Amino acid sequence: MSDREAIELRAAAWLQKRDDGTWIDAERAEFDSWLASDTNHRVAYLRLEAAWEEMNRLQALGAGYPRGRVPTPDELGASSWGTGADQSRTDAGRPGAAVRTRARWRAAAAALFAAISMGVAGYFGADHLSGDRYTTPVGGMATVPLKDGTNIILSTASRIRVQIGDRERHVDITRGEVFFDVAHDASRPFVVQAGSKRITAVGTAFSVRRDRGDVRVVVTEGKVRFDEGEGASTAPAQGPAIEPGSAAGTQLPSSADPRSAAAAAAARAPILLSAGSIAHASNAGVRIQSVALPKAEEQLSWRTGYVVFSETPLADAVAEFNRYNDRKILIKDPAIAEMRLTGKFRSTNIDTFVTLLGQSFDIHVQQSGDQIVLSEGQ
Repeated sequence: MSDREAIELRAAAWLQKRDDGTWIDAERAEFDSWLASDTNHRVAYLRLEAAWEEMNRLQALGAGYPRGRVPTPDELGASSWGTGADQSRTDAGRPGAAVRTRARWRAAAAALFAAISMGVAGYFGADHLSGDRYTTPVGGMATVPLKDGTNIILSTASRIRVQIGDRERHVDITRGEVFFDVAHDASRPFVVQAGSKRITAVGTAFSVRRDRGDVRVVVTEGKVRFDEGEGASTAPAQGPAIEPGSAAGTQLPSSADPRSAAAAAAARAPILLSAGSIAHASNAGVRIQSVALPKAEEQLSWRTGYVVFSETPLADAVAEFNRYNDRKILIKDPAIAEMRLTGKFRSTNIDTFVTLLGQSFDIHVQQSGDQIVLSEGQ
C-alpha cells in the first residue's frame, strides 16, 4: 500500500467516526493532531469530505446501475444508503438498526475509498462530479500542490474544483479566496473561473476572491488576462487587450450597461493585469488599481494568518474578520461604522481585535451568544 493510500484510508476512518458520532474527546484530539501534522492529511480529508457530501446530495450510489438512472428504494435496500434523514425513517424502531447503519457506513467508506483510488470523477460520472474538489472551513487554510507543478493556497471558507487537461488547466471557484503560483506551460493556459469572470495565466502568481457576484483579482507576479461577462472565451481576443495605466481607480463600464454597442463591446474586452494590479469586478463594472507591489502583497496577508488594515472603515474591517470566524461581530450603531483603523491582526484572534477596539476607540463591546455587538461608548 502506498503512503497516499494509507493516508486516504485513515482519512476515511476519521470521516466515518465524525459522521456516526462515535468518537470520544480523546479521539477528537487525536484527529485534530493528525490533521495538523501534515498538509497531505488535511488535503486528503477535505477531498474525501467533499466527495462524501456530494454522495449525500446524490442520495444514491449508482455503481452497478445504468448511468443516469437512480436506483429504486428496493434496489438500494440491500447494498446502499440514503441521506441521514432517509436512514432514520427507514431503520427507526427496527431490531439491529444501528448494526445495519454501521454496516452500510463501512461499505460506504470502502466504496468511497475505491472511488478516490480510481479517481472521483470517473466513479460518479462527469454529470455529478468532475475534477478534484477542495474545501476549507471557516478560519481554515490549505495548500494544494498540483501535478503540473502549480501550487494553490485556499483561504477561509473556500471551495474549488480543479481539472488538469491536455490543452487547458482549469479551476472553478465556487466561493472564497485562492492564491495561485502557476507553473509555466505555454501549451496549456491556466484558467480560473469565478462565476462569469475568467482569469487566464501561463506562468504567474495571483489571487482570486469570489464573494457572491463580486470578484477581486490581485496580481503579484507576471501578467494575467481578465475576461468580464457571461460566456467569456479563453481563446485569444481579436485586437489588442486593454492594459491598465498607472492611475489608480480606472473604471470600466459594465457589460450590462445599456449604452451604445461600442461601450458594451469595450466593457467585454479582455484586460491585461500586471504585477501590482488589483481588479474589482461587480455588476457596476470593473475598477482597476495599480499599486506598489508591497501594497498588493498586503491584500494577501491571509496566507500568513493575518489581516492588514490601512485607514480601513470599521465596517469593512469587521466584514473581513467575520470571514475568518464563526463568532460574528455586529455593528449596532451606524455612527461608528466609518471609523478608520490601521493595524495588523491575527485573523482568527477576534477577542484581541475587539478588546483593542474598546481600548482605542469610544466603542462599547458586548458579548451576546455567538455575536459580539459594537456600539457607541456610553
